Amino acid sequence: MGKIRLYADNACDLDRELVEGLGVKLFYISTTIKDQVYYDRLDLEPPDFYQMIAQPDIIPTTAQIPPAIYQEEFEKVMSDGDDEIIYIAFSSGLSGTYQSACLARDMVNPERITVIDSLSASVGYGLTVVRAARALAAGRNKDEIINEIQDNISHMQHIFIVGNFEMLKRGGRISCCRGIGQPVKH
Repeated sequence: MGKIRLYADNACDLDRELVEGLGVKLFYISTTIKDQVYYDRLDLEPPDFYQMIAQPDIIPTTAQIPPAIYQEEFEKVMSDGDDEIIYIAFSSGLSGTYQSACLARDMVNPERITVIDSLSASVGYGLTVVRAARALAAGRNKDEIINEIQDNISHMQHIFIVGNFEMLKRGGRISCCRGIGQPVKH
């Protein structure tokens, strides 16, 4: 049996240096701003992103990672030998990346590729990835690493804070609403 390769995507919000040091490989969700496609922390750093979207006419959009991207990478690993893959995906409740990865897994090798829904994003997702990478570095086998991931997911609690409602409105997450506490007239 070969080694275990651990994957995540950039929604885990971990610095590239940390990810590389942990031996985790990332897939990248694209962000489009004014017809220009960017990849978080590859060609667009967070401070630059927030500066760009501070302009009132800028509405970024994201696109899930297509199954073909996963398929290509999974096939490459499978052709290299007998390595196995664990991919921890961005929450299926927030993106279609989990489903895309499952489709690719099923096309390539469901016995050697495990896709896990992190049920989280950002720091919570990142903590799950770090825990999995540490278990891998400690020499744990695939089942033990998966158990570590599932344990972390089942004990995670999330707090969501919004800087302002304008960004949620511009991104289509909420509709334009009246002031808090004001009744809606029909």
